[in-house]
Amino acid sequence: MKGRSNRGEHSKMKILYCITSSSWGGAQLHVLELCADQLARGNEVTFIVGNKGPLLDKVKQLKGVKVILLPSLVREISPTNDIKAIVELRKIIKSESPDIVHLHSSKAGVIGRLSSIGLRKKLRLSSQSMAGRLLMVFPHD
Repeated sequence: MKGRSNRGEHSKMKILYCITSSSWGGAQLHVLELCADQLARGNEVTFIVGNKGPLLDKVKQLKGVKVILLPSLVREISPTNDIKAIVELRKIIKSESPDIVHLHSSKAGVIGRLSSIGLRKKLRLSSQSMAGRLLMVFPHD
């Protein structure tokens, strides 16, 4: 496969999914389905969320997903929490060394992009909000 020359064509990929809220809605359903699909394909999945809720409960039921609760990842603008989330997420990305970091929601998109500066990771942002769509305009690494 193009872009994965150092891995065999059927090698596992490590995918990190990150979303701000574990409340239940369309974005959360989408993330749950992505996690389940990638597990079924034999890939390694790490799931990061900012709070407890229905999505977290459902992802925990999937066998093989590494779940990380990141309480500093909050929806509201909070300079203290935002800086803490950037630092903590950067540490997680470095330690997990995923092939792809898939960000969901505008806030997770901003925090994820800032935390991965210089790490040479493939970032994907899925967002239905206008702020999230603006983030997609600015390329990363």
